[in-house]
Amino acid sequence: MVFFNIKVYYRGWIGHVDGIMRYVGGNEVIVEDNDSDFWCVYEAEEQLSRFGVDKDDIAAMWYKDPQVAQYEIGLMCFDSDRAALDMVRIAQQSGYVELFVVHEGDQEGFPEIGYID
Repeated sequence: MVFFNIKVYYRGWIGHVDGIMRYVGGNEVIVEDNDSDFWCVYEAEEQLSRFGVDKDDIAAMWYKDPQVAQYEIGLMCFDSDRAALDMVRIAQQSGYVELFVVHEGDQEGFPEIGYID
């Protein structure tokens, strides 16, 4: 059993500010002493409910090593047990892992992608 810390970003969105991808707006909180034996997507949803985030409002969850500054190469989708194990490994090496919550409807700020024929 290993306990680890997570820095959670929620109620914001992932976007570009001055040409740099980052999590914009929202709240951040550090959740300490998460038990690696129980860590999974469902446990994350349970933790988020403590902050008023309904699991039906979550479009996706992404995580990254806080030592990797660039979101473009650092963000990984939190959608499996393998990702949960990777999060624990990162937290052990870096002191914590970052978790970014993307909410339903946050994609509205992104323009439609067009194609040139």
